[in-house]
Amino acid sequence: MAAADADPALARATVETRIAEVRALLQEQGIPLEDMETRDVRREPGRNAAAEASAQELRVSVHLIVRDLSKWQAVVAPLLDKPNLLDEST
Repeated sequence: MAAADADPALARATVETRIAEVRALLQEQGIPLEDMETRDVRREPGRNAAAEASAQELRVSVHLIVRDLSKWQAVVAPLLDKPNLLDEST
């Protein structure tokens, strides 16, 4: 999860909003909030699509455990459409 903004408070608010949305999604699906872990809050230099330097980014790693695979699609599909979510698993 990442948010770029010249104002660090706005970037933080964006990240906190996304985390709240993910928590709400887990609750809707009956997934315990203990199965969501946030960590590694860090500030990094931002890059735009042309790999040019931009405003700094606030990044947070979010790890989800979906124990009931019948809920996998209901959890993942809405996340794919959310802004600020990145796949950094590689």
